[in-house]
Amino acid sequence: MPREPRANWGHVHPALAPKPDPALAELPAAHFLGRFVKLAFPCLQHPDRKEHMWVHVYALLQDGTLLGRLDNDPVHNVGAQCGDTVQFTRDEIEAVQD
Repeated sequence: MPREPRANWGHVHPALAPKPDPALAELPAAHFLGRFVKLAFPCLQHPDRKEHMWVHVYALLQDGTLLGRLDNDPVHNVGAQCGDTVQFTRDEIEAVQD
């Protein structure tokens, strides 16, 4: 069987890819503190593709923006590395895990 090209690692067909969950956007921002949330990160070489990774939420800004640390090693260049702080809003969250 042929091996999958490394360039395809981390990519999910757009029809099957996780999408932001509107129900999660309705929860209070404080609900996500201390939890892991899944977010989509655009690949810089392929702007039409996204890599879906987990972020550990550690802070909530006064305007409702969330801060978290990327908890995965990206396969592709997404402009962030594991451990980097990322800023996002509730309407970007695809999934939550305690």
